Amino acid sequence: MPTTATLIIAASEVDANLYYATKFLAPDPFIFIEIENTTMLVMSDLEVDR
Repeated sequence: MPTTATLIIAASEVDANLYYATKFLAPDPFIFIEIENTTMLVMSDLEVDR
């Protein structure tokens, strides 16, 4: 059975798909990874405190 993966690299302020997936609004780009039922975000230290 194939594994489904999603990768989005963008700023959620300008990418509706990323904002919908994360419900997190940020002006700077960050990485969203979803593999099957696991979701990961990779972002700068400045965004973590939001």
